[in-house]
Parts: sequence; C-alpha cells; structure tokens
Amino acid sequence: MSDLRDLMSDVTTDLAAVRWPSADELRGRVRRRRRRNLVAVAGAVIVVTAGATGLATAGGPPPPMPAAPPVSAAPVPVEIPRSVLLSPADVGAGPDSQIDGPDAFRPLQPDELTLCLTTNSSGLKLPQVPRFSVGVTLLLGTEASRPERPFVLAQQIHRYAGPDAVAVLRDLRSVVAACGIRTVTGEVTAAGGAKVAARVTHTWSIAAENFAGDDSVVVRHDVSAVDASTGRPLDGGGSELVAYVRVGDLVTRIVPRDQPLPELRKIAAQAGTRLCGASDPPC
Repeated sequence: MSDLRDLMSDVTTDLAAVRWPSADELRGRVRRRRRRNLVAVAGAVIVVTAGATGLATAGGPPPPMPAAPPVSAAPVPVEIPRSVLLSPADVGAGPDSQIDGPDAFRPLQPDELTLCLTTNSSGLKLPQVPRFSVGVTLLLGTEASRPERPFVLAQQIHRYAGPDAVAVLRDLRSVVAACGIRTVTGEVTAAGGAKVAARVTHTWSIAAENFAGDDSVVVRHDVSAVDASTGRPLDGGGSELVAYVRVGDLVTRIVPRDQPLPELRKIAAQAGTRLCGASDPPC
C-alpha cells in the first residue's frame, strides 16, 4: 500500500507543475483549426473543378444527354382487309361472288407453272411463305341462277415480309425463264371422244411486266398438241394469262377466264391501286 501512496503523490506533484491553457486560449485554438479545415476543403473543390475543365477541353465539349428513343409507328396489321380485293362490279361479275376464307400461311400457287415446277431439274421454286392470305372467286349470275360457264376471275392476295415480297416476282421470272419449253407425251381426247396418243408442248414466257404497282408480271402459258403417230395438230390447245402485281409487302395473283392481254393489264393495274390502302409501306 505504501508503494501505491508514493505513486499517487508523484502524479499529483507532476500535475501541479503542468500549465493548463485558459478558456480564451482554447477558443482561439478551435477557431484557427476551423479556418484551416475550410481552406483545405476550398482548395480541394478548386482542384476537382479545374480537372473537369481540363478534361472537357481536351476531349471537346461534354457529350449531350442521350435523346429519348423515338416512338415507333404503329405496326401494320398482318390481316388483309377484304375491301382491297377486286369487287364484282370491277369485272362485271354477279353480286354474290365467293370470298375464299382467310389463311395465315396459304402459299402462292402458280398453277400455270405446275408442270414445269414438277419436272424441271434446276431446283427452282417459289419458297417464300406468306404471313397472311385472302382470295375471291368472281362469278357470273347469282347462286340461284348461274350460266353454264360462270367463272370470270380469281384473285389471291398474300402478305409477306418485305424482302420476301420483292423476291416473289424475282423468283417467278427465274422460274419462267428456266421453264422455257416442255414437251410431254400422253393421251388426249380427240374429236368424237376417242383417246389419242399425243405430244403436248408447253411454253412459258413473260407477256408483260412493270406496268402496275411496285412490280408486275404477266405469265403466258401456251399449250399445243399433235398426234404422236402422224404429227397432225389436235384440238385442246390454247393460251393462259396470269397477272402478278406487288405493292409494298403485298403480292396479288389474278387469273382471268379469257381476257385479252390489254384488258388483263387494266384489271391488274386496278388491283394494284386497291392494294395501296393495306400495303406496308403504303402508297
């Protein structure tokens, strides 16, 4: 215990010798420390600002804020309104012509090229698949009263992706050029109903093009037959004209009964004008 008392006595003596600063001196020290801190902070702000200015000067003006993305236009509906089909009044057909049911993926069917597409070895085809299709068959008379040959015209309209629509008529031209002439042997019905072995020659060609819409083609299919034994011409030949018109992403195929080329071109041009209201891009 005596050691502890001696230690406490020494501490007391040392503390008594220490000079403690007055209250005014303490307040002065606090004020000076505060001023030094403010000067240091101000200096740091100046350095940061100067650095940012240097960066802007070295790299040009600061980039503008990115603009808000533009609002995209409303998407064009995939379905094809029936109002863009040819009407009975356009071709002098009866009032109750038949509208084919819509079909999302019904392909284009160039029946006039069927023989060529199934027999050629070039591999040419029309591979594009439409996004939507609709068609109409225009007939004479009414359902209650039809003439013997009521068919006037058939039309199909197909909507494709834009590049595919352009490719349809491009590929159609390629197929027609590759088809050229095909001769097949088979039986035909001659006058009087007798079956005769015959050589039937099919010829495909482009009868007109670039007369309507964004692109257009009229395919001509000629058929002639001769007796395979004698070479004598046989009945049953003839010509078929089929028009194709593209407007934007829409392609229409028009099959008339027997309109001459000038009349078919006029009808096809009218059909192309009708397509404008539903095409993408619109006319």
